[in-house]
Amino acid sequence: MSMNEGATNLFNVWLPQIDYNLCDGCGICVEKCPVGALGIVQGKAVVLRPDICNYCALCEEACPPQIIQLPYLIGVFPPSAEDYE
Repeated sequence: MSMNEGATNLFNVWLPQIDYNLCDGCGICVEKCPVGALGIVQGKAVVLRPDICNYCALCEEACPPQIIQLPYLIGVFPPSAEDYE
C-alpha cells in the first residue's frame, strides 16, 4: 500500500458515518453543520465536503433518529520516564 492509499483510507474512516438506509432526509444535521460539510442528495444526508468536515459531532447530536456516528480512536500510550519523577 502506498502512502497516498493509506492516507486516503485513513481520511475515509474519520468522517461522520451515516446509515443511509435509516436516514429520513430531515436535514437537521445539514442545518447544524457549522462548516457546510453535509448536504442532502436524493433525499438522504451525505458528507458532501469531506475536506472541510471538522469532526465537531454537532450532526451526530442533532440527528433525531440517531443514525449518524463519529467513530473515535482511543489510544493507550505507555508511560514515559517523566511520569515517574
